[in-house]
Amino acid sequence: GVFDDALVAKQEAAESRKTNDAKQLRVQELESALRVQESDMMHVERQLQYLQERRARTDRAEKEQAREHSIRVEQLRREQRDALEEKSRVKIDSKRNDALLHELESKYTALKDERDRNAKLVRERFHLLTSTVDEYSNKIEESIQKGV
Repeated sequence: GVFDDALVAKQEAAESRKTNDAKQLRVQELESALRVQESDMMHVERQLQYLQERRARTDRAEKEQAREHSIRVEQLRREQRDALEEKSRVKIDSKRNDALLHELESKYTALKDERDRNAKLVRERFHLLTSTVDEYSNKIEESIQKGV
C-alpha cells in the first residue's frame, strides 16, 4: 500500500537524480570540449592571419622587384640608345662598336637571367605559402568534423 508507494517514489527520485547527474556531467564534458575546440580554432585563425600577412609581404616584395626590374630595363634601353647615337655621331671604328654592343648584350642577358631567377624564387615562395594555407584549411576541416 502506502509503504510500497513511498518506496517506489524514493526509487524513482533516486533514478531521476542519477539520470540528471549523468546529464549534468555530459553537459560539462561537452562544454569543456567546446572550449578546447574554440581555443584550437583561435590558434588556427592566428596562424592563418600570419600566413596571409606573410603572403601580402611576399606580394609587395614581388611588385617591388618588378618595379626595380622595369627601371633597370629602361635604364639599359637608354644606355643602349645613347651608345647607338654616339656611334652615329662620332663614327667610331667597327671594332670599338662591336665591343660596346657585346658589353650591352651581356648586361641585358645578365639582367634577364636575374629576372628569371627572381621569378622562379617568387613562384617557389608562392607555392610554399599556398600549400601551407591548404594544409591549415584541411586541419580546420578535420577539427570541425571531429569536434561537431
